[in-house]
Amino acid sequence: MINSKNPRTLAAEIITEALHDGQPLMATVRKKAKTMSSQDASFLKELVNGILRHKLYLEGIVDAFVEKPFKAKNIKVKYAIMAGLYQLAFLNTPHHAAVNETVKAVGELGFDTLKGLTNAVMHGYLRKKGELEQQLNKSYETRYSFPQWLITDIKAAYGKSLGTVLENLNRHPPLTVRVNTAKCPIDEYIKLLSDNGLTGTPVPKVPCALVITPPVNTEKLPLFDSGAVFIQDAAAQQAAIFLDPQPGDIILDACAAPGGKTTHILELCPDVKDLVAMDLDEGRLMRVRENLQRLRLKAKVVSADASSEDHSWSPYSAYDRILLDAPCSATGVIRRHPDIKWLRTPDEIKSIVKLQRQILENMWQMLKPGGIMLYATCSIEPEENTLQIKNFLSEHSDAELIPLTAEETAENPGLQILPGLDDMDGFFYAKMKKNC
Repeated sequence: MINSKNPRTLAAEIITEALHDGQPLMATVRKKAKTMSSQDASFLKELVNGILRHKLYLEGIVDAFVEKPFKAKNIKVKYAIMAGLYQLAFLNTPHHAAVNETVKAVGELGFDTLKGLTNAVMHGYLRKKGELEQQLNKSYETRYSFPQWLITDIKAAYGKSLGTVLENLNRHPPLTVRVNTAKCPIDEYIKLLSDNGLTGTPVPKVPCALVITPPVNTEKLPLFDSGAVFIQDAAAQQAAIFLDPQPGDIILDACAAPGGKTTHILELCPDVKDLVAMDLDEGRLMRVRENLQRLRLKAKVVSADASSEDHSWSPYSAYDRILLDAPCSATGVIRRHPDIKWLRTPDEIKSIVKLQRQILENMWQMLKPGGIMLYATCSIEPEENTLQIKNFLSEHSDAELIPLTAEETAENPGLQILPGLDDMDGFFYAKMKKNC
């Protein structure tokens, strides 16, 4: 049965559940979108992501017209109003439609007494739009809607690139796929896309990556069911390329879920001796198994804690190559998960850095002498990336940096991909060899 609930109503409920009740954002969106028409489901996702991308900007508008802050019992109303304001400020929705539907959504949430307030805020914004825009664009915090601590971190790390980084993290992410060229050469797949009214644009230096326009659902991607394509950002696709698997290797993909990098390793080198895909979350490992099955690939999938010194889960005592896609703040993929802005804290990042180091130390023990480790994160925080590897190298005489760029040194190791470069997510890679 199609859900006839106003998407603005659902958006307010979803954001409340994500920011105040600890519910996973995208899982909640998918759950509620299942019973909606495809058009309404797409609109719901647009509203949820848009409100979270521009949260402080939209709250600034609300605060200009509402004297008393919303309480926990009616916080959904605030998010419903922000959904309407997002339509007016960023989607150019016809004024009457945005106002009327937002007022209707507030009633649907059970707050008929606040319909008048909702109407007043919406019309107030339309009257003072220019003035409010000028005021809210004065500070980075409201202009780009980022918490001040994260702005400070990014400025300290990237200086004059601050505005560009923030802007790119707020952009809509592209639909990027990885093409298994053994099943379909890139040129042929680009032609298949064209035959289906789609455009595939190659990504520089990532030979199997194509950005698809316009974005479509997986069922509209040619050869998706046959396993010839996999949805994966071009930055993430570089993990398997940098790892450079070789025939006969025994490989560990640590923290492997949902399996994008696992499957890519097997596509690049079908003649590896074995690949073990390990992750702590048994639920997420189901995705690894599903992806392996769809792409018709085989690996050993095990549930284990990468930070534990108990290695009884491992079918091998040591590995030729280890891909450590470490737990991280995910600040490099905020454009795909805008709730990260509001859920991360400085203290949490400190805890993440500590956990990363524990896992790094533990996985290093499982690497054969002469073996290769590729450390990866989808973060742009130096503490999780360059500084993490710099400290590790300084404390391990058997660790040798294998530069991925000409600029790398032991004092400044790794490749940091900033969000937006060639339309990629933010990622970090560092490659090391274990000497005898």
